[in-house]
Amino acid sequence: MNEASTAILKGMRSVRNSENIAVDPEQASRFKLSAVAQAFVDLQQARHMADYDIDEPFHPPDAAIDVAQARLAFLTWADIKDGPLAQGYLYSILFKDRP
Repeated sequence: MNEASTAILKGMRSVRNSENIAVDPEQASRFKLSAVAQAFVDLQQARHMADYDIDEPFHPPDAAIDVAQARLAFLTWADIKDGPLAQGYLYSILFKDRP
């Protein structure tokens, strides 16, 4: 999932600087999908830090921010999940190592 999310984010670098997001539905979908992918990357990193970095305490406000990011990702996914870009992302997550 991390690799698929990182690939989406790399592809979005040029789109984020575009002014066409508001008028181009495909660009808007790419932008929303990048938010979902970024949430996955961020939340996986936060989980690893909480699980394995015993030198750094995990504070309740940090957890609240992570929960809010996860909620936003679920809402965004619900908005785009049926689109071809989201379906391609989902496929890349589910079938990465399968022939």
